[in-house]
Amino acid sequence: MRSFFGWGPLAAGVLLLLGAMPSAAAAPSTDASYSIWTVDGSTVHVRFILPKAEAVLLAAGALRIDAAAAAAAGAQLSVSASSADCPALIQDEWVGKYYILAPASGAYRFEMTFACPSAVGLTLHNHVLFSAAPGHIDYASVQVDRRRAVLETFTAAHQDLVLPSIGQTLHGPGLAPFARQGLARLWGADALALVAGLLLLARRWRDLLDIGCALALGYATALAIMLGGLVAPDLSIAAAAAGFLVAVLGLCALRAQTDGPPSAPQWRVAMGACAGVLGAGVLAAAAAKGLSTGLAAAGLGLFCLAQVFIAGNGPRIRLLQFAPAALFGLLDGAVWAQALHPLRMTGAGLTPALLGYDLGAFLALAAATGAGMAGLWMLRRWLRPVQLFAGDLAAAALTGLGLFWFVSRLYGV
Repeated sequence: MRSFFGWGPLAAGVLLLLGAMPSAAAAPSTDASYSIWTVDGSTVHVRFILPKAEAVLLAAGALRIDAAAAAAAGAQLSVSASSADCPALIQDEWVGKYYILAPASGAYRFEMTFACPSAVGLTLHNHVLFSAAPGHIDYASVQVDRRRAVLETFTAAHQDLVLPSIGQTLHGPGLAPFARQGLARLWGADALALVAGLLLLARRWRDLLDIGCALALGYATALAIMLGGLVAPDLSIAAAAAGFLVAVLGLCALRAQTDGPPSAPQWRVAMGACAGVLGAGVLAAAAAKGLSTGLAAAGLGLFCLAQVFIAGNGPRIRLLQFAPAALFGLLDGAVWAQALHPLRMTGAGLTPALLGYDLGAFLALAAATGAGMAGLWMLRRWLRPVQLFAGDLAAAALTGLGLFWFVSRLYGV
C-alpha cells in the first residue's frame, strides 16, 4: 500500500505551502459588486448592489455609509447615447438622483434612472472601484426592451458596454470570462489541498481517470441543480464543507497507508481521529448556526466514516475513494452559482456563466492532479528516502488544515 506514498507526500507539502498564500475564495470574486440594468427604449434604470466591505472603501469614514457609498458609486455610473451623455433624473426633492434602498444580505443598494435623448447608440459605463481595486468585478444583469436578461461583467479592462442596435439581441460575453474564473479556482487554498489529498490517495496512472470522472460528476451535478433552481445553499456551510473534505482526504490517506488489519493500532488511531472530527464538527456547527447546521455536520461526519472505511478496503471498492472530489465539485459549483443570487436571474440567463465556470474549474483541478502525478513520477528516486514519515506528516497536515477551515468558515473568521 505504500508504493505511491513514497513519492506523493512531497507534492502535498509543496501544495500546502502554496495553499497558505492569499487566494481567491469559491465565490465569484472576493471583491465583487452587482448591477441590474433595465433598458426600456431611451430610458435606462440601474440598481446597484454593493457589499458592505466594498462600500466602506467608497464611504471614506462617513457617518452614513449607505448614502456616502451611493453618492460615490453613483457618480461613476453613467449612460451615453450616440456619444452624448444621458442625464440622471432627480427622482424627487427628498431622494435626489440616488434612491437608497434598505440593505439586504450584507449589501447596500441604490437605484438611478437615466433619460437619454434617443435609444440609438446606447452605451453603459461602470467605473466603480476599478481605480482603487483593479481586480474588482461587477456582475451585471442587462435586460434590453424586455428581452431575456443577459449576464455581463464589468472589469478594469472592460468598463463600457455597447448595447446592440434597436431590434437586435444582446448575446453576452459567452463562456470565456467565466471559464477563466473557473481556471483561477485552482489557486484557492482548499483546491490546492484537495489536489494534494488526491495525489496521496492515487496509486496508479489509471486513477487519474477516476479522479477526472469524480470531478466531472460533481460539477455536472451542480450545473444541473442550479440551472433547475432546486437549491439555494447556505454559503458558509457549503464553504465549510469544502474545507472538511480536505480533512476527509487526509484521514483516508492515513488509513490507506496502514498495512495492518482493522484491529491494528494504526487503525484504532485513525478511527479515534475520525470520531473526534465528527464530534468537533457537530459541536462547532451547532454552536455557530443552530440545529440544522449541526445535522449537516453530522451527515458530513458519517460521510467521513464511510470514506475511511472505503480507504481501508483496497481495490475492492477503490472507485469510491475519490467521492470527496465529486462532492467538492458539487459544493464549489453550487457556491459560485449562489453567489450570483443578488442578480435574481433565471437559469437560462446564467447558463453561460455556470457552464463556463464549472468547465474551467474542472479542467484546472484535473490538469493539476495529472501534472502533479507526472512530476512526482519523474522525482520518484529522490523522494524514496522520505517515504517512511512524509506520508503520515502530509496526511496529518491535510487533516488539521481541513478541520481549521471547517470551523473557521462556520464562524465566519
